[in-house]
Amino acid sequence: MCAHHPKHVGTWRLSGPPPRPVVPRGCAAGRHLVGADDRFTLVTPPALGLVTFRQTGTDEENRNLLQAINTEGTTFLTHSEKNGTFFLRFAAGGTLTEDHHVREAWRAVQNAIPRAQHLAGGSADALPE
Repeated sequence: MCAHHPKHVGTWRLSGPPPRPVVPRGCAAGRHLVGADDRFTLVTPPALGLVTFRQTGTDEENRNLLQAINTEGTTFLTHSEKNGTFFLRFAAGGTLTEDHHVREAWRAVQNAIPRAQHLAGGSADALPE
């Protein structure tokens, strides 16, 4: 029981506008970075620190991009599918995540594009650095 407001314990605000979705700062930065690059599109609106996006192109190209990002070693992304479309998931809502972390991760995504294109050529050997 709250000593300062004992009558408010367990109550919920039932009137007024609904609360706005929580979009952590890192998530907002990720949304802006994806939106500023015409090679990518957002899949769903960012929420709770999760930015979902995909490279314009095929699912195979996005799978190759994910592999190239994760094998490089500085950034790790996961994936999912919505309505049969493959996309990447970037969690940017950690309590210690700062904008510079998001920018560094975005650079890793952008830098992985040539390696992903190399994978599409059929060889995972000697990926370009």
